[in-house]
Amino acid sequence: MEWNRADRVTVIRKAVIVLLSLIVCVFLAISAGVVLGIAVIYTHLFYLPILLTGIWFPKRAVFVALVLGAVHIIVTYVSDIPLSVNEFARALIFVLVASVIGFASERARLEQQRRKQTEATLRESEERFRELFDNMSSGVAIYEAVNQGEDFIFRDLNKAGERIDGITKDALLGKQVTEVFPSVREFGLFEVFQRVFQTGRPEHHPLMLYQDERILGWRENYVYKLSSGELVAVYDDVTERKQAEDALRESEERLRLTLENASVGIGTTDLDGRFRRLNKAYLDLLGYSLDELRTMTFLDVTHPEDRAKRQRYFQELLAGTQHVEFENRYVRKDGSVRDVIIRAGFVPDANGRPHYIVNVVEDISERKKAEEKLRNIVEGSSIPTFVITETHVISHWNAALEALTGLSKAALTGTKKQWTAFYPHERPVLADLIVDRTSERDVKALYGDTCKRSSLLDGAYEAEDFFPAMGAEGTWLFFTAAPLKDAKGTIYGALETLQDITERKKAEEELQKYHEHLEELVKARTAELERSNAELQQFAYVASHDLQEPLRMISSYLQLLERRYKGRLDADADDFIFYAVDGAKRMQALINDLLAYSRVQTRGKPFEPTDAEQVLNLTLKNLQPAIEESNAKITHDPLPTVIVDEVQLVQVFQNLIGNAIKFRGDEPPRIHISAEKGANEWLFSVSDNGIGIEPQYTDKIFGIFQRLHSAQDYPGTGIGLAVCKRIVERHGGRIWVDSEPGKGSTFYFAIPITEEGASTYE
Repeated sequence: MEWNRADRVTVIRKAVIVLLSLIVCVFLAISAGVVLGIAVIYTHLFYLPILLTGIWFPKRAVFVALVLGAVHIIVTYVSDIPLSVNEFARALIFVLVASVIGFASERARLEQQRRKQTEATLRESEERFRELFDNMSSGVAIYEAVNQGEDFIFRDLNKAGERIDGITKDALLGKQVTEVFPSVREFGLFEVFQRVFQTGRPEHHPLMLYQDERILGWRENYVYKLSSGELVAVYDDVTERKQAEDALRESEERLRLTLENASVGIGTTDLDGRFRRLNKAYLDLLGYSLDELRTMTFLDVTHPEDRAKRQRYFQELLAGTQHVEFENRYVRKDGSVRDVIIRAGFVPDANGRPHYIVNVVEDISERKKAEEKLRNIVEGSSIPTFVITETHVISHWNAALEALTGLSKAALTGTKKQWTAFYPHERPVLADLIVDRTSERDVKALYGDTCKRSSLLDGAYEAEDFFPAMGAEGTWLFFTAAPLKDAKGTIYGALETLQDITERKKAEEELQKYHEHLEELVKARTAELERSNAELQQFAYVASHDLQEPLRMISSYLQLLERRYKGRLDADADDFIFYAVDGAKRMQALINDLLAYSRVQTRGKPFEPTDAEQVLNLTLKNLQPAIEESNAKITHDPLPTVIVDEVQLVQVFQNLIGNAIKFRGDEPPRIHISAEKGANEWLFSVSDNGIGIEPQYTDKIFGIFQRLHSAQDYPGTGIGLAVCKRIVERHGGRIWVDSEPGKGSTFYFAIPITEEGASTYE
């Protein structure tokens, strides 16, 4: 036993007290013996150090008693007290008393030590229990029954319980379980509490979903009864585990359904090559039943010429190769042969060694036939063409492409070096992008604005580019790349054709230069025409305006001659004067119409929203005398609001309706006006039942001063339709006629819908 400093100080203090008490006793004994001569008193004083020694040093009490006995005899001798048997007996009594006191003291010390050890052990046990209680991963709650199990009160809760239930221990201590967990009865746990309390037998409450306003989760409980009568519930929140299990179950079910319904064969084989599990597609491919195949190995269904290759790849898997892929031929039960692609990998055991082999088998028989046809087409084509597989390996490179690029088929077939024919550095060609299913945005980002989707082939792209290193002066190439798909629509490669368009590009450049030169000429000619047109308009206006005055003078004097001398001269003179007056009137009408034609552009008003029905009503008022005289019947559909020059629209309606009245047949005129809204224009029509127009004249009638009849038959200057055409064209529209001689005509004119444009019928 090692003593610390405090223990050493205590022992020294006790030893000093015993020594001092012994000195005092000796001093008193000597004093009593010398002075009083009373030996009885001083001898009993020796019991004090014996008592103290027995209490504090029980293992040394007998030794101390012997020493004190010897001291007693010596003191008696020194004090001249005669030695006697009594003195020796008294010394013996010291030893006996010291032994009894030491034994009793040792018993008491040992009992106290055992009590302290028990208390320390209990405290340590309680601390371990509390530490275990608080640090358990499962929630633990302790309950006390109320009224023989009518309810249960919380007495303790560990930290895991606080975390699981989202509540602190202080918040629920002393509360009833039905108060804290209101759905505990529906959950079924409350009945378990009552049964365990009554029977004392522990119970397991199975995994169930608990839900109230505060908690939603899956719980599993174990309930026990303590000897104190308290209940202990150990529980776990297994919501995440339950969700993971459900997800795993769903995933496994989806995987099972996927494997069973996969369009490719999926199966497993043992390390000795025997089939273990195969899906329906695998069985359909081979034509055997699962029971039949389980008695066979993969070599039994492999074409004899391919068995060595199949065995070599199988040995690579057994040697630790993670994955292999190769083409093979299977022999079906009926003897037919199928071309397949086999993708195989091993599933490792706990030590990382192959445990069994997983095979994915795809039937490519139809693809192989298509590839053979494609090879014949590509090799025999005069168009430079190459083909790559889904792994970007060149499978075909025809002679035309050899001639274009200077690279041989033998040098490139089986490699991924298609880029070397076009670019100095490695980069994907158009076919590579097709195989990789690159987005349209990324394809155009690599090839620029010349790249676009093909309008002829689904999933194909077209592009053109210039290659300065190809040829003496560089070469322009036009690419077309399209995906190669099997019967299931799976892309297994891409085909790319090339076309040398250098001559075309040169021609386009020359044509562009010519177009630019032509545009310059057109601009210059347009400017000249605009200037000339402006001069002509000015000339027409000046000419018609300046001719008005002398024409009025001629007309006035001729009319004066007619009034003064009519009937006074001979008949020929009267006819001459009549013809002169009539000619002057027609000349004045022509000049007025010419002036109106020239003013279409120069005197036009700004375009504004105009109600076409109001314009038609104004037109009919202007034509009222002619309408009444001809007994014409005019009808119309609802007309829209359009953005036009209102005065000029009146002129158009007035000329078209006036012509319909003028050029009528034997029946009274029947005229109908309508309007129909198109995608970007309003289409007006004026239909009549008049004499009609021969087809060869339908364009001629819109020319200025163009007439189809004599002035005697149908008066007029022949400028009305020309004015209509000029007005409609000023509005950005067009005008035409559809007519049948003897049955009538329909004049159409279209007015564009502007941003403010016509809205609805009014």
